[in-house]
Formats: sequence, structure tokens, C-alpha cells
Amino acid sequence: MFKKVLSIAVLLTVNITTITSCLPGACSIDVEPPTYCVYINHTELSTYDELNDKELASGDSIRYNELSIRLYTSNEERSCYRPQQQLFGTTALACSKIPNYIVEDSVRNLEIFADKDFDDNHKAGDALNDLFSYDDINYLNNVNLNGLFNMNLEQAPKDVSAFVFYVRLTLASGTQVDAATTPIVLTKLR
Repeated sequence: MFKKVLSIAVLLTVNITTITSCLPGACSIDVEPPTYCVYINHTELSTYDELNDKELASGDSIRYNELSIRLYTSNEERSCYRPQQQLFGTTALACSKIPNYIVEDSVRNLEIFADKDFDDNHKAGDALNDLFSYDDINYLNNVNLNGLFNMNLEQAPKDVSAFVFYVRLTLASGTQVDAATTPIVLTKLR
């Protein structure tokens, strides 16, 4: 008889704890959502004709002012911290919070290069950032970003020539991520 009463008392206590943990205001303030770290795990460059709305193939010709270099990035999410949950009172589904997503290794710098001299002031391997227009690089640190970042050429090369462009992302950790375009022939305005 005593075992039955004890069993019923334990079941009632568990049920009451479970029910009250779902009531508004019953969630403990100490309950933290899981945190996921976001890493850039892939980059790819393509050349794009903005005027005709099409991707360029290797060896295609384009007027410099119609060129857009597109940097595609994709992110990987990994659980980097998950708080310890209490056994009673805060394990109810009603107490679950939206997970945090943070950029673990953010982009600190973006550099654009070419494989050959672009003009008298920009030799092969020199940064060409001042010749391109693009959004703030902090856009690349958006945790929801699996997309593209456009860089539009604003100045003609000294000579008509085939160029390969390179983009280097430098992350907060010092890691550098490089990507390259296929060769494209840049022409001046006609």
C-alpha cells in the first residue's frame, strides 16, 4: 500500500512540474538557447554580363562597364555551444528559445587582383579594389547568407586583353580564402 501511495505521489509531482513549466512566466531566465557558429565553407567566382543578364563563359569578350564579378559563398553551421538544461522545470517545449547564430570567423578584408597589368597604376597582383564598386563587406558576415556578392568594374583597362580576376577574403582568424574567375576579354567602350 505504501509503495502505491509513494508511486502516485511521485507521478503527481512529475505531472504538476511538467504542467506548471508550460505556464506563461514559468520558464527560467537561466535557460539559454543553443548557439551555432557559422563558417564560410565554400567560395566561387563567376563573371557576369550585367547588361545582357547572363553568365560569361571562358574567353568571352565584354565591355568593362558591363562586367560584374560575382562572389558566391556558402556557409556551414556547427553547434559550438549548447547550454546545460535542467532536469525539471525548464525542459518543457514551451521554454525552448530560438537558437543563436554567430559568425565564428568573420570576413575582415576583401581584395581583388588580376593576373596581368591592368593599367599603369595597377600592375599584376596589385589590389584593384579602387576600380570596383561593391557593398560593404560586412554583408558577407550575415549568418543567413548563402548567396552572392557583386563587384562591378568601373574603369577600363589600359589595353584590350584577357584577364583572370582573383578575390581573396581574409577572415578574423587570419585565414585567407581565394577564388578565381575564368579568363575573360575586357574591351573599352566603342
